[in-house]
Amino acid sequence: MRGIQNKASGFKINQRTRAKIYLRVVLPALVSVLIFGFTVYFFIKPHMESMVLDARRELIRGISQTGWQMLDHQALQEDMGAMDRLEAQSSA
Repeated sequence: MRGIQNKASGFKINQRTRAKIYLRVVLPALVSVLIFGFTVYFFIKPHMESMVLDARRELIRGISQTGWQMLDHQALQEDMGAMDRLEAQSSA
């Protein structure tokens, strides 16, 4: 068998030993990285996207509510007689 000689220790590493090293070290690390990528892509990313969309919906809901409150305030000012209709409309 053809082997690779390690200059520091002087022993040869044959193909069988290299395969065992690969199976015990490299393959589990590669599988771990693949499982991590799968988990991020299929579980964490969709969850984060839904959280961002929920936050956007809440923000839009709050902005709409603020707008309606401002309009209600102007209508109340008009009803109380503090402003006439044109003033209330222009300030709204």
